[in-house]
Amino acid sequence: MSGAAVTCGRLVCGIVIEDRKNFGSRRLSVLPVYVMARSAEFRALVEEATGRPLMLESAELQGYLAPWHLDIRPRTPACLLRPEYETVPFRSRAELVELREWCAADEALSGRLVIGKGGQGKTRLARELAAELLSEGWTVGRLRTPEHAAACAAPGEAGSRDVAEAVARTTSKVLLVVDYAEKNVTAMRALINTLALDTPLSQVRVLMLARSDGEWWQKLQQEDKYQVLSHPPLELGPLAEADRAETYAEAVKCFAAALRSVEGYAHTDLDPLPLDAPSPDVLRDGHPLTLHNAALAAVLEAASVDGRTTGGKAPMDVILAHETRYWASMAESRGLGHEPPVTALTAALLVGAADRDEAERTLAALEDTGPSPAATADRRRLAATISDLYPSSGGQEYWGSLQPDSLAEHWLKKALTEELDGRALLSQVLPAVSDRQARRALGILGPLADETPLLEGPVRELIAEHAEWLARPAVQVALRSRTSRVLSEALREVRMESFTDARAVTALLEAIPQSTQMLAELALSAALRQVSDRRRSYSRHGSIRSLQRRTRLADLARAESEVAFRLFDAGRYCDGLAYADRAEKRLERLTRARATDEERSLYASVLRTRATLLNCVRRRGKALRVIDHAIAIHRKLADSSPDGQAELASALRNRAAYLHGLKRHPEALASIGSAIGIQEQFRDVLPDTRASLAKMLSIQGRCLTALSRSEEALEAFDRAVRLREDLAARFPDTYRTSFADILVARCGTLTHLDRYGPALRDLDRAAGIHGMLAFRNTDDRIEILQSLLRLQKNVRGRWPKGADRIGEHLSALTPDDRETEHRFGSALRRWTSPVCERPRVTCRWTCSARRPPRTAAPARRSAPAP
Repeated sequence: MSGAAVTCGRLVCGIVIEDRKNFGSRRLSVLPVYVMARSAEFRALVEEATGRPLMLESAELQGYLAPWHLDIRPRTPACLLRPEYETVPFRSRAELVELREWCAADEALSGRLVIGKGGQGKTRLARELAAELLSEGWTVGRLRTPEHAAACAAPGEAGSRDVAEAVARTTSKVLLVVDYAEKNVTAMRALINTLALDTPLSQVRVLMLARSDGEWWQKLQQEDKYQVLSHPPLELGPLAEADRAETYAEAVKCFAAALRSVEGYAHTDLDPLPLDAPSPDVLRDGHPLTLHNAALAAVLEAASVDGRTTGGKAPMDVILAHETRYWASMAESRGLGHEPPVTALTAALLVGAADRDEAERTLAALEDTGPSPAATADRRRLAATISDLYPSSGGQEYWGSLQPDSLAEHWLKKALTEELDGRALLSQVLPAVSDRQARRALGILGPLADETPLLEGPVRELIAEHAEWLARPAVQVALRSRTSRVLSEALREVRMESFTDARAVTALLEAIPQSTQMLAELALSAALRQVSDRRRSYSRHGSIRSLQRRTRLADLARAESEVAFRLFDAGRYCDGLAYADRAEKRLERLTRARATDEERSLYASVLRTRATLLNCVRRRGKALRVIDHAIAIHRKLADSSPDGQAELASALRNRAAYLHGLKRHPEALASIGSAIGIQEQFRDVLPDTRASLAKMLSIQGRCLTALSRSEEALEAFDRAVRLREDLAARFPDTYRTSFADILVARCGTLTHLDRYGPALRDLDRAAGIHGMLAFRNTDDRIEILQSLLRLQKNVRGRWPKGADRIGEHLSALTPDDRETEHRFGSALRRWTSPVCERPRVTCRWTCSARRPPRTAAPARRSAPAP
């Protein structure tokens, strides 16, 4: 047996060098591959035999990592563009140096996000980093799909922690590369948090690749309990202008040499090479894949296979022309006709398929005929043909995709707008596919529709017509991408009347974040529809058993509380208060006897929402009584879980804010001190510690300022600014406004200490932030004007320069658009008058329901006029 390979799964781990006598081949001496890899001669022999460098992969992690090199030769010229073949040598980039420094840091576990357009070089950069770390003894690899990390999301089930445990037990340093990280946020969160809990034996780096850092990234960072994702995203830009022409020339030479390895191109004549400079548009773009596309297209045109050329076409169209020839030859060899199955291939590239059954269902949606045996056999043969055309690189899906992604997107745009009836194809396929397939399709169609007017109408109509099936995946796609204008507008046009299943409404609402500007209208509509459905369900089942009736009543109250919160987020405080009142009355009746902890927690949560709304309409005394009731409930539940402690801290924080508004500053200071103590005591287990702590410190600073303890207040504000500044940089849409408010508050404290220079810097910085914001409603703008005017009033006599600067900022921030003036003109004029006393108001201006006026005393009877 000497010289035989010893394998582990698909990997060769060593070579037998001795078969010891007297053991019947039961005891072997093996030379490990990693020892042979130290020999330059051995590496050269492997590269000569395989056509690629030797790559050491982890045997323990091979079940979770995709093969580093593809096992098949490139079948079409387009395959040469794939990063796995590394056809063109990597050109050094500054981002690689930054990633090397990140890997060399002392952190035991750290995650990093690299963002950039499709084809910008993210995967190639990650592969080059992995190759360099591999030479230093690291274990490197790419997760097959983000769903592989989902095993960590269900503790207790078989194999639930396999990925994280296998990585944590690895004694060498580990680099995990996760492509398309935005497609499975739940899995990524589970992987990161489980790795943090398992305490790896050596350093672990998780490198995530995505096209953008949308709300999915903000959500992932907010739920990062262990500060693993503390580094800002690294964005890849275009190539340096001086390197673009040289990159193109190098790519032409490499593609010309590699083209002969593609079947059907072995005897092409490429002399002389097409080394003429590309078009100015290609050089101006600076996109690496754009240069490579142009280079490959030039080589293909020079090759002139079977005498056919595609002169005058764009580079991608040239490459796709050669791809369609491959489709036609494959279809003919499988007995599917002489023409390529363009419609089926377009659907397959759009939605993909996880298994054969899903693939056949997708193809069945394209047919008008019934499920005859012949049709079933044809679909099966066509599905298998597409799978052979584009196998999945990780082996986890039945249908892969045309690579690179930008080439597949170019074909889909061309097919849906020119080759086929795109509107009919989309309406046939998307309503019939799975939720995962719909997310994939909308993730492709959203950006395509943004840049293609001919696709915008069909995509919007499709979501509106099939909202019950497509609205939820459209929400998930819109949240993970910052460039989803068409999807966002389509979701605003969704009408909840088209939903027939209450479960679809609930699923849609669960997919929308608690605080969102982009989807606020849809969230409110879905919450109102949910209340309507649950109200009908509760009234329809009045005679059912007591336990079921309690459950339905709690569900109705929870839905009404959700509406109250959504109305609060929209600035409609009185409308929200009406729903909170109804929810409170239902839960008060429910919790009078035999209430569970879950019901009591829900009741306390509703009380907190109601108190917040009461405070917003200036009924602070009532708000204080309601929040005290909620705190009493939270104290009884606080010992059961860390979540109970978090809710208690939040309730104490709200109480301090209400007391501060009532000018009961000593009591407010005691309450906020208790909240901060809880927050710091449970810092390691409570979620969103930094955000909550910054808000608490801001309230503490305001209370200390009111008590003339300015030095202590400044310390609290400084700490709050440090916490909130980091959050505002990472989550600008969520925290930038509150960060500016803290700066304004600290500015007031600095003026009390006669530190006008730092105060002026805080003021200018806050006003600059406010000037960049697009406010959801006029109330947000009025809050800002209120804080600035209050500061102006306080410093007018002591700091004239500051008062004048505030006046300049007020002029810049006061809106002058016609709609705002028409709706809120009088209110804004009261806020922005030069010398302004705060007006007494009982309700915000955006409420549609106002409190009824107090009944006036009866007028004295007087004598009639003569």
